[in-house]
Amino acid sequence: TGPLIVNGNIRASVGTAASPSYTFRTDQDTGMWMPASNALAFSTFGSERIRVISDGNVGIRATSPISVLDIRRTDTTAYDSAAAQLSNGAGLTLTNEDDTNESFAQISFRAGSNGPGNVRIAAIRKESNTADLAFENDNSGIFVETMRLTSTGNVGIGTIVPLTKFDVE
Repeated sequence: TGPLIVNGNIRASVGTAASPSYTFRTDQDTGMWMPASNALAFSTFGSERIRVISDGNVGIRATSPISVLDIRRTDTTAYDSAAAQLSNGAGLTLTNEDDTNESFAQISFRAGSNGPGNVRIAAIRKESNTADLAFENDNSGIFVETMRLTSTGNVGIGTIVPLTKFDVE
């Protein structure tokens, strides 16, 4: 009922996904446990969901993550271009909850530890609840949009307002 104050280490059993070492009084199959030496895992509803291994790689539904972030899912749903399918497949969703025009969500890539070498892909909200997809490259420290795919299906290379299905400037 009061605070727990510990001077020193807290030690627990190794645990399992179904019975984690550190858990909650009312939800004992959800918590944190040690699946292997120098690894840490989190489970919910008795199943492993996240694992951090000794080299720092993090797996979401991946028990042996092969990269800094390894996200896996088994889903037999077939792709359907006419359906949103946001909760199907192995997906990653980035959301900017600002509904004003020109707000955006992005994925950035960086090659090298300093200076130019960046690329980004941005989803840009347009009027009428549509969005464009923009591809940008870092040109000596200045981002230059190199290609845009509009919500109407027009592709522009060298233009941010393609007027035809394939518009090159």
